Amino acid sequence: MYGSYSTIVGGKYNKVYNDYAFIGGGYYNTVQGDFAAVGGGGTNKALSNYAAVAGGYNNKANSRFSAIVGGARNTVNGRYSVGFGYYTRVKGDYSVGIGLNSDASSPCTVSDDYTFGVCADSVTVNGEELLDLFSSRRELSDRHEVVTKQTGELSKINSALSKTFTANEAKLAELEDRLVGYEAMAKEFAALQKELAEMMSQQ
Repeated sequence: MYGSYSTIVGGKYNKVYNDYAFIGGGYYNTVQGDFAAVGGGGTNKALSNYAAVAGGYNNKANSRFSAIVGGARNTVNGRYSVGFGYYTRVKGDYSVGIGLNSDASSPCTVSDDYTFGVCADSVTVNGEELLDLFSSRRELSDRHEVVTKQTGELSKINSALSKTFTANEAKLAELEDRLVGYEAMAKEFAALQKELAEMMSQQ
């Protein structure tokens, strides 16, 4: 132990290099940051100020205020971030990574800040498959987009039909006016025929 005011409770081959640091137990654990801590487990490393590894195997908390709850081969490089499970890589700040189906060839990587990442084949809530719910929501969103597009197209068709209907109404009114004129002409013609017939009968 090389730091001042630091503590190693038990275990073997554990090392503390900074001040106010702590190792609870386990083996080959390393703390290299002020106020950093490793609870136990094996070959875990807290390598920044205020970093913490609760336990597990071969975990690394590399940034300030980073934490690893447990599991194996997890690495947290983001500040104020948390990782646990297996082969989780948390690179973003203020983020969480949970590796449940990851491995060396395909780690559970969270690269963005303010991100909650879960790598799993299945997630259930009260027996309901959460991934199916997300899939259903995505399907509903896609259907909503289709319905919105169809509604827009129908609105355009309705507008065109309304214009056509208005034009037809105007033509119909014009034809009605012409018909009224034709009826007046027919009445005049009938009156002239009658008058002509009366004049012919008087000769």
